[in-house]
Amino acid sequence: MHKLVFVIPYFGKLPTTFPLWLASCRQNPSVDFLIFTDDRTGYDYPENVRVEYTTFEAVRELLQNCFDFPIALSKPYKLCDYKPVYGRAFARWLEGYDFWGHCDIDLVWGNIRAFFTDDLLERHERILWQGHCSLYRNCDRVNNYYHTLDPKGCMDWKTVYTSEANQSYDEYAEHNGGGLSLIMERNGVPMYKEWLFADLCVGLRRFQLSYSENTYYTTDADSRSAFFFRDEKGLYLLYRKYGQLRRKEFLYAHFQKRPVQLPSGFSTRSSRYLILPPGKVRPVSGDLSDRRTLRQFRRCNYGQLFYDLFDGLTVVSFCKRAVRKLKRLSKKN
Repeated sequence: MHKLVFVIPYFGKLPTTFPLWLASCRQNPSVDFLIFTDDRTGYDYPENVRVEYTTFEAVRELLQNCFDFPIALSKPYKLCDYKPVYGRAFARWLEGYDFWGHCDIDLVWGNIRAFFTDDLLERHERILWQGHCSLYRNCDRVNNYYHTLDPKGCMDWKTVYTSEANQSYDEYAEHNGGGLSLIMERNGVPMYKEWLFADLCVGLRRFQLSYSENTYYTTDADSRSAFFFRDEKGLYLLYRKYGQLRRKEFLYAHFQKRPVQLPSGFSTRSSRYLILPPGKVRPVSGDLSDRRTLRQFRRCNYGQLFYDLFDGLTVVSFCKRAVRKLKRLSKKN
């Protein structure tokens, strides 16, 4: 089994949803996570999460050592452009690992090994292309791609690392002229580009995915009633389509910095929970069938049901729907 590690530099106060991310890390014991941070809050860290307490200035120096010219890195947010450099900057922490990666912490992991199989890893040098999660083969050749590959019309790496502006160099970044993902693609680097994750649209209360929407939902009402279920096996999107409840397993769900509400007493050892729109976490227990899970969703999320009922309805359509519901209730009685 290939050894995997994710590197996460984070400076400032860790978000209140950090325990949710840690809980999903704990459910992936064969994958390691390495955090560089100055937040010394006493979280219940899983054994596979290693914390290096340090400063932003110290990490900046590690990155500067990878260049022979002064780099632009005055604020932590600019670290996004330096993600492809982590393989060199953090080399002494990455010894013994076959792949290293970077990821955001505003996400919830599913079963990582179910998606990052040895067969997949053996055939690719980079897995995924987004800034919120990517894996790179841990070797000198790949760790130097950020400055050795022919840009083929994309952004120049020296320009990126001498500018304080965030260029999204770790991604495709076609809006900026093309980042490392596009450069690797144009150079024929074996890169896995399937959508294994649920990337949620920004600014919406419902869990609408940012791609292939019709693959999962048929109407807006269907997307508004979708929710996530995490158990010991993995992370699933549960949704309605053609009147039936369905489920789709994902590598992770990326919440795009939307507020997530954890219940009081939520622990990094929690293993079974629902995540309801717009981001409410509710623990569950027992062996839930699809039908019982849906009932649990309804009990936990009356506000969302109210939203489903009234959102986008005219007075006439609301009355027609209300009449249909009353007729169904009268038949049952």
